[in-house]
Amino acid sequence: MYIYGIDANLLVSLDALLREASVTRAAHRVGITQSAMSHALGRLRDHLGDPLLVRAGRNMVLTAKAESLAPRVSVLVEEMSRVFAPDEEFEPAALRRGFALRATDHAQFVLMPEVDRLLRAEAPGVDLVVTALSGGAVAPLRQAQSDLTLGTFSDHPSDIHSQALLTDRFVCLVRGDHPAIARGLGVAQYAAMTHIHVGPAQLGVVDRVLGELGIARRISRVVPHVLVAPLLIADSDAVVTMSERLAQRALPGAEVAMLEPPVPLPPCTLSMAWHERHDADPAHRWLRDAVLRAASHLPPLERVRS
Repeated sequence: MYIYGIDANLLVSLDALLREASVTRAAHRVGITQSAMSHALGRLRDHLGDPLLVRAGRNMVLTAKAESLAPRVSVLVEEMSRVFAPDEEFEPAALRRGFALRATDHAQFVLMPEVDRLLRAEAPGVDLVVTALSGGAVAPLRQAQSDLTLGTFSDHPSDIHSQALLTDRFVCLVRGDHPAIARGLGVAQYAAMTHIHVGPAQLGVVDRVLGELGIARRISRVVPHVLVAPLLIADSDAVVTMSERLAQRALPGAEVAMLEPPVPLPPCTLSMAWHERHDADPAHRWLRDAVLRAASHLPPLERVRS
């Protein structure tokens, strides 16, 4: 049977007619005129090949086919009403759902402790699976491998939404008794030092800035994780350049000193990104708000030695 040319409003009219067994009362129930309901009944009779309502003295009664249709029509109209009903007020405490996040080391160390605290307090039924962000952020979001991605992003396509969370700055880390602490860190000395790079082996913002000044640094060690860095600078003259918030979170109590970089490095912005299909999802919107609030709870950046 071809159903795509049938007006869905007829289903509502049919439900009212079967419930009321009266054109007048059915019209009142739906909120249309008696003439409009009579017209709807005529169309329903044509579609279904049955009179549906017939006279019994001064009243109208349902035909056998109408009686058999009544329970099914009632269920269909109820389900259709649910489809078009406004969303119920969202309650985080009642949420039972898992989210997959991909995040850089920066985002994990800086944000996840506070995000975890908020989720435990407001939505204890939410489960998070956080994996390291390696490679691009777009494909995992499009392929539903990640619900939310936290990191530093450049331009992204129109189906990917993003929001800035916080701004961080770069600092130089050296061992606690490094000579540079007393005499300061100059550009020439910085370029000549042994450098440790945390993360992928490709050049980053530090090398781009130095390159614009005609300076090249020697990266003698590339390590995948921030926790390795203090172990390598503890008994050497090496330096590692990383974000200040990451250093504060990842290296508490380490015998290292934070110094101002001798060249002006642009700040880095930590953002979250998600696919368009999640944009209006109440649970996802709440999660994004929780991450944003977690970022707002972080302490301000400290002044470091120049």
